Amino acid sequence: MLMICLCDVNNAYSSFERIFDPNLEGKPLIVLSNNDGSVIARSAEVKVLGVKTGVKFFELKPLIKKHNIQVRSSNYALYADMSDRVMCTLMNFSPEQEIYSIDECFLNLQGFTDLENYGHKIRNTMLHNIGVPISIGIAPTKTLAKLANKIAKKGTGVLLLDTEEKITAALKDFPVGDIWGIGWQYERKLIDAGITTALELSKQKESWILQNFTVQGLRLVRELKSIKCLDLELFPERKKGMCCTRSFGKRIAEYSELLEAVSSYAAILSSKLRKEKVFATQISVLIQTDFHRKDLKQYNGYKTIVFAEPTNDTREIIQYARKGLDLIYKKGFEYKRAGVMAMNLTDNTAFQSSIFENIDRNKSKPLLDIYDTLNSKYGRGTLQFASEGLDKKWKAKTDYISKKYTTNWNDILKAK
Repeated sequence: MLMICLCDVNNAYSSFERIFDPNLEGKPLIVLSNNDGSVIARSAEVKVLGVKTGVKFFELKPLIKKHNIQVRSSNYALYADMSDRVMCTLMNFSPEQEIYSIDECFLNLQGFTDLENYGHKIRNTMLHNIGVPISIGIAPTKTLAKLANKIAKKGTGVLLLDTEEKITAALKDFPVGDIWGIGWQYERKLIDAGITTALELSKQKESWILQNFTVQGLRLVRELKSIKCLDLELFPERKKGMCCTRSFGKRIAEYSELLEAVSSYAAILSSKLRKEKVFATQISVLIQTDFHRKDLKQYNGYKTIVFAEPTNDTREIIQYARKGLDLIYKKGFEYKRAGVMAMNLTDNTAFQSSIFENIDRNKSKPLLDIYDTLNSKYGRGTLQFASEGLDKKWKAKTDYISKKYTTNWNDILKAK
């Protein structure tokens, strides 16, 4: 019998922070978005206080003071590295793995026995090897595995749905709005129709589901009935686009500072492209004023630049980004956000070279390899291009950021 396991790190960002700062254990903790703007992650202790994701940081300051809530700026370098470690550990428990997100993955446990104990083994290994708590949901379909995982978080951390009786019991009181794939619009529509639980949804006629919720809704209902409709995606599709956008720590009006920011984002984007082994055929550059300040003049600039040939060379992409900025920059405005986006990505290296380009790509690759290696080993910015600037006074706020414990030699913890 096919059995799917969903492994989900509990409160991932908070858990990753606590690994390296045990003083945070048991204390309410929030992680902030770029520029320390709003809450993007909460520990269980903060959720109990009723704090929602997306609430503005400044609105929480009285509550933070009252409950001694710990605050961290988002440390994506740390989170990405810890996620890689989690996924590599989970890879050892199944021959087939689908990495669904930074903190979730599906495992194929077909042919495995004593699955409940196996789930506890996975969970205990994660705690021992990585130091993060995870929840395990095991069921015949991906949708049921997601449902089992949510229930497991409130129990022992592992839930196995391997019989019709167990599945029925799990569906009986499970809110229809918490089912994987049910958005708020579908939830409202279902509740209006008198359907409030997963069990009630699973008993609806397929003709009614198809009429009201399309084929995707039909697949979901069949999955609730233990009929597999969603396969594991073992080889994720190549990304169609990538981007690097940031809000500034302060509003900037000078072209020189805006150029530094756009150049830095273009450099980050180029490194992402090379990491994924893809090439961009065009980029878009955007600049925005502060739309939250109605007393200021507003402007939104956007320009797409098509390349003569696909590239992931930082030098070329910075040049194209500067060209785009030159075309959209206007004096007299105070800018709060900028970004560079790459589209129409390709992994085809056998493209026709342009007679108008003068970059020697045979010499370019070794240079970029050194650039990526040093920045990976010693931290981003160890090597950078002159157009990125040195002071970066526009840089986003990270007043509460933790160290890059696993990706920067200078931040590695020292044992006493």
